Amino acid sequence: TLKEWIDREPSLSNQKIDTDDSWQGAAGQLLLDERKTQRELLATSLVDLFQR
Repeated sequence: TLKEWIDREPSLSNQKIDTDDSWQGAAGQLLLDERKTQRELLATSLVDLFQR
């Protein structure tokens, strides 16, 4: 389902970032935060769509 994909996808990204060097990890964390925000917006708009 959509929720499972949303729940599963960030955990893959987090694992990758944890294994990076610290400066790459910091840059990756910024990228992850941005993607997380976009993902939340996407999830919210999809939920809105289904509730109509």
